[in-house]
Amino acid sequence: MSKKTVSRLIIAFGVIVILGTSFYLIKTFSELDELLEAETKKIEFPPIQIITTDTLDYEFPLDSLSYLTSTFCEFRPTHYHGGIDLGTNNETGMPVRASRNGFVKRISLSPFGYGKVLYLQHPDSFTTVYAHLENFEPGLNKFIRDIQLSTFKQNIDHTFGPDSFHYKKGDVIGFTGKSGSGPPHLHFEIREPSGNRINPLIFPNVRNALIDTIPPRFETVKLVPFDFNSRIDFSINEKILFDNSEKKAVQAYTHLNGRAGILVKISDRSQNKGTNDHGIKKITMSLNDQSNVIYTLDFTTIDRERYREIFFTRDHFEYYFNEQVFYKLFDEYGIGLNTAITSSDGILDSKNITRGMNTVYLTAFDNFDNSSSLVFGLYTTDDIPTAEWSINATQIDIKSSLPISKFAYSFYDQKGKQIESNEMKNLYTTEVKLTNRKFERLHVKITNHGFENHQSIFISANGSQEIAVENVSLKYYHNCYLMQFRSKTFLDSKSEIAVEANEGEYSYPVFNFGANSYAALIDINPNIYGDVHFHLRNKHQKNPLMKGNFVFYEGDSISIKTYDDKFLVNLPADAFFQPLFVKVGYEQEEISFYPKNILIKSPFIVQSKESTQKNVRFAINQKSDWNDITSQNQEGLLMGRIYRNLGDIKKVSDESPPEILDWRIIKKGIFNTSMGNYPASADTQIFVFKVREIGFGLDFSSTEVFLNENRILAEYDPDISSYFLLFENLLGKGQNKLFTRLKDHGGNLTERTIQF
Repeated sequence: MSKKTVSRLIIAFGVIVILGTSFYLIKTFSELDELLEAETKKIEFPPIQIITTDTLDYEFPLDSLSYLTSTFCEFRPTHYHGGIDLGTNNETGMPVRASRNGFVKRISLSPFGYGKVLYLQHPDSFTTVYAHLENFEPGLNKFIRDIQLSTFKQNIDHTFGPDSFHYKKGDVIGFTGKSGSGPPHLHFEIREPSGNRINPLIFPNVRNALIDTIPPRFETVKLVPFDFNSRIDFSINEKILFDNSEKKAVQAYTHLNGRAGILVKISDRSQNKGTNDHGIKKITMSLNDQSNVIYTLDFTTIDRERYREIFFTRDHFEYYFNEQVFYKLFDEYGIGLNTAITSSDGILDSKNITRGMNTVYLTAFDNFDNSSSLVFGLYTTDDIPTAEWSINATQIDIKSSLPISKFAYSFYDQKGKQIESNEMKNLYTTEVKLTNRKFERLHVKITNHGFENHQSIFISANGSQEIAVENVSLKYYHNCYLMQFRSKTFLDSKSEIAVEANEGEYSYPVFNFGANSYAALIDINPNIYGDVHFHLRNKHQKNPLMKGNFVFYEGDSISIKTYDDKFLVNLPADAFFQPLFVKVGYEQEEISFYPKNILIKSPFIVQSKESTQKNVRFAINQKSDWNDITSQNQEGLLMGRIYRNLGDIKKVSDESPPEILDWRIIKKGIFNTSMGNYPASADTQIFVFKVREIGFGLDFSSTEVFLNENRILAEYDPDISSYFLLFENLLGKGQNKLFTRLKDHGGNLTERTIQF
């Protein structure tokens, strides 16, 4: 180690000592950043075993310098991005070249998904994938077109042998387009023989064709309580440690008692046209020493057998309710997501780390090894300070195990005017007698060691408290459930949530969040299952809040049925990582799940006995919209299968057949479609008809079109919701007849004859 590096280490440790004794603000200054980056690079991470090829032999697939529009392992609503997207300046028709010598292994065509895609297999058995093409090279394009014309099918999935189409590195294999998903770009992947996807940017010649010297940027850092007994700054709330949007410095230190985890939101931009926000290759977390890496997320490869688990690196609720990607720097479900050399699960536990001040280092690396760092303090203690207080219309009582630095209260009349106020400092206990007056609102603010707690109480004209509970919700919240509600009745520190289940009752304290908002954390108690009732207990009164069922998955699968047993959900024992709260809506025959839209470990079945009812399918609501589940009649039952995400489930029907809205003939010019460009001339005319389907969606495999009694190929363009047909010397003189048969997934049929 050089003298310069030693000097920098001494400076860094000096900063930590000062931080531990004075609690001064830790700032991310340039010298500490350089030191942290240098130390992190020295850490010996396990070698990536999957790379068993010459990475230098893979070339960039486009002729000119390009830019990234999406990077490897970005998150999408239902999947992750398995390659990189290369921008083409919104142009189509750019040559796409073979990244390495190989033969065509597979060709697939569809108006959706990858569109026109080519799979090229190489001598090392790796495969490169080129998607959203406008066309293949002429020889291959004619081969595939002949298959389409002979089968009358637009969708093709054709597998080739090693003696078919061969290309050398740099040969043109196709042209960029926007098929399947626009705007124009090239989606490029590299896959192992096992099917594992590899980040193409770890291949030097691919990465070097792109430019990025801008480091990633921490946007938001949160500390979240991990379970029922954990407190952050003496609260059950999560804590924002850093928020770049508000231009605030890192919080000097945060108090932790119990277990907590870190969530980070990171953006990554480049100086070219790329605007992706999640181009992160690796995130590390170290504790008290930069080289003491206790958790790492590494997005270099995606294991084919564990592809679902990649979704558990992002925080579920931030993504599905706030549409933001927050990476979890802890393994919430113990499935081995940490790629660091330690076996740490990343959970910060006050019982397992040094009492007092600790220092946490976060470092993010993008795909070009640009990095940035963030440092903050974590102060841990064994005991949680206690405080008991109660407020009513005549008296305020407070008792605390720690001194309360400031206590203030104010009275307001019906017009919001302050009519009385008082403030007291440095006290352990207090008793305040309130004058008997008809005030409208009492506001209390308690300040304890810098943390303010606001409480409000609304009083009716006769001096009694209004009673109302509303907006009750329940969600899974990192190894426990969070129940939230609003109450005009003021709830003191002795208020509780009573959970009645299995002939037992379990109590949980209620926390006040101000503005009449309250919450309680409910632990995952194995005795709470089956029929469950939630009550609010306040001054010996019990008010019902919610009822339903908690379902645990231990042993055999669980069946949830509607009241008439005609509609049930069969849940396998290993479907989820946590128990679910289930509500059955008997009138609507709807089953609701809490939490919403969680990822499932394995598919499960929905079924109904009403299989003879026409055009009925299951629908799932994973966030805000109902979408139908592909359903089939099997053995007298209507069966549906849910694959990725769980949501509320009900039965829906579709009685509306597809519609043909209008049609036209193009006789001259170029017809631009998402599947490529087609010339219209005297010999080739293009017939276009627009369709509309409200319900389960078109069944494209059932589409049939006949021109003068001869069947022809119909192709669909999702950009304009239209079919197009190429009439190549097929039109007769005089009147021609076009017959079209369309079906939707509900079995509704539309037949129409057009004469022209």
